[in-house]
Amino acid sequence: MQEAEKQLGNHPGLRPKETATHSCQAFLEPQDGQDYSNSIFKDCAGHSICFTNCRFFSCVFERCYFRSARFVNCTFVGARFIDCNFREATFVRCDLKYSQFRGTLAEIQQLLVNLPDWPNVRRDLIRSLRLNFHGLGDTPAVRRLIREELEAEREHLRQARERRSGYYADHYGSIQARIRVYWQSFLLWLDRVIWGHGEYPGKLLIALVVFLTGMTTWHWLSFSSSGQLSTSLGDFSIAGRDVLRTFLALPASGVEARLSIALTLVAVGRFIFFGLVVGTITRLLARR
Repeated sequence: MQEAEKQLGNHPGLRPKETATHSCQAFLEPQDGQDYSNSIFKDCAGHSICFTNCRFFSCVFERCYFRSARFVNCTFVGARFIDCNFREATFVRCDLKYSQFRGTLAEIQQLLVNLPDWPNVRRDLIRSLRLNFHGLGDTPAVRRLIREELEAEREHLRQARERRSGYYADHYGSIQARIRVYWQSFLLWLDRVIWGHGEYPGKLLIALVVFLTGMTTWHWLSFSSSGQLSTSLGDFSIAGRDVLRTFLALPASGVEARLSIALTLVAVGRFIFFGLVVGTITRLLARR
């Protein structure tokens, strides 16, 4: 990866070049092998035009209309797309590293098949796309991009833990960096297991059932060992009622209170659970 970054830094398209401005230009003929690096395109149009082997390094596209256009083996490294229309446009083997999108219409599948191989760069591009489609109100695209972003983050942390490539060996070789990576990996795993990153309410319910079952077992065993409860299944149901009453903050209904560490954790877990429920509902409603 480090070698690839060095090669990218020496690419002709990234060398200093005079900025060219294309304003209200209409592309009427197919473009092949053109170098538009560091150019600014304002109010340009290229409906159904094919661009092949073109370089758009660090270009700015503003209010451009490229509906149904076709881009083949084009380079958009560091490009910015602002309020553009790329609806029904296709991208084939294009390089979108470090590009940014804002208010731009595009087919999400066409962009996803051209994501960079480097997981950290892929994650940042997906994040930009997510914010772009969120601004457009495209909820299905946002949900898919969230999953793609999290998958890229997991892959980035995995490679950071393994440190097999030169880039990760250089950037994550210190003790502090490794501790940080493992801690971030644990938090991401925990966030996924407990409530599916807020995207899967069903996982939150499963986690709740597992938590309450575990606390019931702990509560039952702690009191059966002290002689207050037996090891029968009937007393297990009593322990389950204790846990549910605590979780739902219900009165003991005349039953002798049996306090334990498990019930204390259940009381704390109640606030965490309902907080996560509110967070999940807020996420889902915010995208409508």
